[in-house]
Amino acid sequence: MKNRLLFSLLLLLLLNSCYNEDDYSPTKLSNIMILRIVNDKQLADGLSKITAIAEFPSNFSTEDNNKVIFVIDGIEKEANIRLVEIDKVNKKIANLDIASNRVKTVNIKAIISVLQSEISKEINASFKQALCESIKLSSSSLTIAPDSSFTEITLTTKLLRGSGKVSTGTVANTKVVDIDGINRGILVNYNFKTDSLGIITNQFTMGNDSYEGQLYAISESLDETNNLKKDTLKLYSQK
Repeated sequence: MKNRLLFSLLLLLLLNSCYNEDDYSPTKLSNIMILRIVNDKQLADGLSKITAIAEFPSNFSTEDNNKVIFVIDGIEKEANIRLVEIDKVNKKIANLDIASNRVKTVNIKAIISVLQSEISKEINASFKQALCESIKLSSSSLTIAPDSSFTEITLTTKLLRGSGKVSTGTVANTKVVDIDGINRGILVNYNFKTDSLGIITNQFTMGNDSYEGQLYAISESLDETNNLKKDTLKLYSQK
């Protein structure tokens, strides 16, 4: 009789243990976190922000530090979980703002630790092209020697916006022409895409072009309404 009672107790404890373990499995616990995006498809201007939000029930807390680890492009950043009211309902959230100066899709992963299990959710967000609102062309010198590959000047094109910067890799075309619109000289190792500051630099030389007289350096780029923005600088080819 005692052996039967002992066996029944052991079986009950075993069943209860199995139930609890299954009830708190990573699969079921994953439903405790909702990962969402606010303000998706922002401009890649280094300033506009996409917000990732991890959302939990109001009575939730992690077992360690009450934080969420967000992983963006392989870089980990921590955010505190805090109590807020959303649509008159108390919830806990952790959020992270993300900005970029590159046009791209970013993968956002949120990770928490619950009952010695790592729970994670993933979502994608995207940044779109930030084009120029104006363009500024300058030169290291306004004169250049004709028929000479040894004389170079630096042409600097800067694409400008009222807020933030143009996206890295934004295209602007540069050329140097005479008064008849004929291309002159050589743009050495021609560059037509902006760096992270919205700048393009090109080295210009007349090479074996013997033309003397007035030149026009011209830089052009499209704005967000597909209109051409242009700046022109007068140069002189002279001995």
